[in-house]
Amino acid sequence: TLDGMHRADSHRSGAQEARDIAVEEAFAGGFGAYRLKDELEDEYDKENDAQRINPAFPIVDADQRVFFDPNSKRYDKKDARYAFVLTAVARECFEEDHPEAAVSWPEGVRRINWDMFTPDMVLKCEYYERQERDEDLIILSHGISGDEQRHWAEEFDEDELAEAKVLGWTAKTVKRKRCRVRKFTMTGAEVLSDDGFIAGRSIPIVPIYFRRWYVDNVERFRGYVSKKMDPQRLYNSKVAKLAETDALAPREVPIFDPDQVPGKIGEMWANQNIERFPYLLAKALRNEDGSIAHMGPVGTVSPPTLPPVTSALLQIASGDLSEDDQEPDEVRANTSADAMDIAATRVDARSSVPLDNVKKSTQREGEIYLEMAEDVYFEEGREVETMSEDGDDGTAILKQPMTDDSGRFMIANDFNAGAYKVIADVTEDTATRRDKTVRAAINIADIALKAADTEMAQACIITAVYNSDGEGIDDLRRFARNRGLSIGLFEPNEEEAEQAEQAAQ
Repeated sequence: TLDGMHRADSHRSGAQEARDIAVEEAFAGGFGAYRLKDELEDEYDKENDAQRINPAFPIVDADQRVFFDPNSKRYDKKDARYAFVLTAVARECFEEDHPEAAVSWPEGVRRINWDMFTPDMVLKCEYYERQERDEDLIILSHGISGDEQRHWAEEFDEDELAEAKVLGWTAKTVKRKRCRVRKFTMTGAEVLSDDGFIAGRSIPIVPIYFRRWYVDNVERFRGYVSKKMDPQRLYNSKVAKLAETDALAPREVPIFDPDQVPGKIGEMWANQNIERFPYLLAKALRNEDGSIAHMGPVGTVSPPTLPPVTSALLQIASGDLSEDDQEPDEVRANTSADAMDIAATRVDARSSVPLDNVKKSTQREGEIYLEMAEDVYFEEGREVETMSEDGDDGTAILKQPMTDDSGRFMIANDFNAGAYKVIADVTEDTATRRDKTVRAAINIADIALKAADTEMAQACIITAVYNSDGEGIDDLRRFARNRGLSIGLFEPNEEEAEQAEQAAQ
């Protein structure tokens, strides 16, 4: 249920855009980030107070806008006690909301190059602080049923406690540690608002790094771009030199005696690049007796040749820039599948650390989402949206009473009960995995037919058809599933089980 709700919330809020921005900034510059936030399900519906979680809200220029507690050493900043997020707002918009508080938060970022024009912005700061303290925990126990309930004292008023005691519950109070996150909004001069405690127990900021180290007890990171800067500068300078040389002397220039190009003939040679004459004229040099002494130009000015050093530097710089630009998915002519697989393996090895970092960040997002879900999705009987991995919509009921197959009564979809583990995995796209499944099933079917195993071949063909995708194939997939159900290849869902039972009756 949590997995489906996370997908539905991501689709609803356009969270993939924030993840793309963070990953792009991390891969290019070394660091990116996004945050989670809770918001009203429909802010224009005055009757609806339900909230939803936005799993990824964008933070742009994260390397200059996000600052964590310097004592936090973990990659995911789970151990950070506080964090700052700076948000740039146009001054006119900021002054409309806070006319007397338009003092920008100081950036404190040293820059060497500045843009010639930047909009007039005000930086406001959102400050998150994790607060751990001892609080009273009320433990309710029922003598007959043996059930137990736990409530924080500040969230369980005296009337509720008195009603519980009337219903047969006994209460005791113990001290327990509780971690909560408080949020403040500030400018460079004052605290604009105390936004109180937010949902969850963690600072809702997800960092993403490309490469990360600690040197001299200072966190340092770099992106893909930094290592390419020197080869790119060298390449640009040599290409600029070639363009300059080509512009100054693009072709051979003939040298004539002044007597060979008099008057209009000289004008023809001067304008031949513009007029594109079909032919040009030049007088021959003659001896005193009138015989021709020399025809054509007396010499030429040749264009400069490319120096060997410049050629070598261009090759080195070009090789350095294109070394990591090989596309493992690009099909090359006269290249075996094994060779392409080896190339893909090499690319995967080079990108394993960045991909693993994205995986850890995605897992951290899931952990924060789970903590926030305990506070946001708590209403008994509330219907929430879910989404499957293939994009199919669904619904779930929160805190739904039900009886399992053994007859035991239980409450389903209660995120405050039990423990959960968040696992993130890096997989191929769903369509890619289906294509591989189809190819594998067809290959196995071919082998099964050669081995005279018709039952296995039929199951493989049904699997291939069921996992195929294309225009107008839905009826064929439905037919393949029905046949797979008949031979026991697929497990029937509730609707199919009911239809089978009715048909048997």
